[in-house]
Amino acid sequence: MLRHTRLQQQQQQQQQQHQQQQQLQQQQQQQHQHQHQQQQHQQQQQRHQQQQHQQRQQKQQQQQQQHQQQRHQQQEQEQHQQQQQQQQQQQQQQQEGWGLGLYAEAPRPPSVSLTHQQQKKQKKETPPPPSSSSSSSSSSSRAAAAAAAAAGPFPNLSPLLAAREAKWRDYLSPQQQQQQQQQQQQQQLEQLIAAAGGQTVSVGTTKM
Repeated sequence: MLRHTRLQQQQQQQQQQHQQQQQLQQQQQQQHQHQHQQQQHQQQQQRHQQQQHQQRQQKQQQQQQQHQQQRHQQQEQEQHQQQQQQQQQQQQQQQEGWGLGLYAEAPRPPSVSLTHQQQKKQKKETPPPPSSSSSSSSSSSRAAAAAAAAAGPFPNLSPLLAAREAKWRDYLSPQQQQQQQQQQQQQQLEQLIAAAGGQTVSVGTTKM
């Protein structure tokens, strides 16, 4: 009987040990599973962080692209404005050049045409010499007419040509160009008036 009881006790002890071992194994498995879950959670967090980082980078790239597009648009607008300003300046310079006769194919300046019209008017207003005048009066009138014809409708154009070349070379300011144009007009008017006055005086002396 004693042997039998001892055997039973030994068996029970063995069973208990086996159960303990199983429990330990289960605990280890649980720990391992828990560690694996933690690792998965960490990996998920890392992925989420990477996604956030990628999203931030994409946003930054989009912002940079938008900024570059804005700068490109601004540069294009500035270039367009500069081109418009240059075109306007060129048009103004060309208009001033045409008005001042800086081009060979340009029309006559207004000052010259005006003085030419005034000269025609003065010629119309001066009375013709009488038919009863002497040969001296006819010869003097012919000499005056020859002098006026030699002077031509554009007397003393050398200053105008010199001023024109200087203006075209140096691109003078509009105010200086207007001043020089006014001075040239005054000089031409004075020359025409002097020429017309000399003609009338010569005709008057022949009448005497």
